[in-house]
Amino acid sequence: MDREFNATFTAAAQATGWISPAKNKHKQLNLSIDCSSDWSGTIILQRSKDDGVTAKNVSSFTEDIETNVTDAADGVLYRLYCSVYAAGEADVSLYR
Repeated sequence: MDREFNATFTAAAQATGWISPAKNKHKQLNLSIDCSSDWSGTIILQRSKDDGVTAKNVSSFTEDIETNVTDAADGVLYRLYCSVYAAGEADVSLYR
């Protein structure tokens, strides 16, 4: 693992930094979302093709998950973004 973003989301509009899967030989990013028992909200995986200027929503999550994303395209970036927040804490990680 050569790059990692960790954050605890406790409000809407919080985000991790942008990270590119293309810099990894497997072209893969791993993501982890660990929500406290009283978490209520929505976290979105976003993708950008213009160096983070605009973001497109890829997937949304409302509970714990560990998964990965494979993307062989050059010049794309991903981040996790809290779009809706109601209560609790969500610990998130995005790494390659």
